[in-house]
Amino acid sequence: MARLAWILLILVTLYLCYFHSLGAIGLVGPDEPRYAWIARDMAESGDWVTPRLYGQPWFEKPALYYWGAALSFKLFGVNEAAARFPSALAALLATLATVGSPGVSMAQKPRDGCSCFSPPPSA
Repeated sequence: MARLAWILLILVTLYLCYFHSLGAIGLVGPDEPRYAWIARDMAESGDWVTPRLYGQPWFEKPALYYWGAALSFKLFGVNEAAARFPSALAALLATLATVGSPGVSMAQKPRDGCSCFSPPPSA
C-alpha cells in the first residue's frame, strides 16, 4: 500500500510540475508565439511537411515540435496550453527515461550521505 501511495504522490507531483499551469500565462517572448503560429498554420493548412511563417518556408527548428503542437491544436483547440503541451510531454518522457535508466534506482538507499541518484558502486 505504501508503494502505491508513493507512486500516486510522484504522479501528482509530475502533473503539477509539467501540466497544471500550461495555459496560465500568454505566450512569452518572440519565439514561443512564432512557433505556435507556425504549428497553427500547419494544422490549418494541412501541409505537414513544410513549416511556414507568413507563407514563407521556416526551417529554423526541426519539424517534430511543429507536428506535436499542430496535433495538440487539433486535439485541444488553439490556445496557450495546447502550444506548450508537446514540450511538457517531452519533459515528462525525459524524466521517466531518466528514472528508468539502468544507472538510476529509486529503491537504492543513500550510501554515505550520497543521493539515490548516485551511480551504482563499481564491482
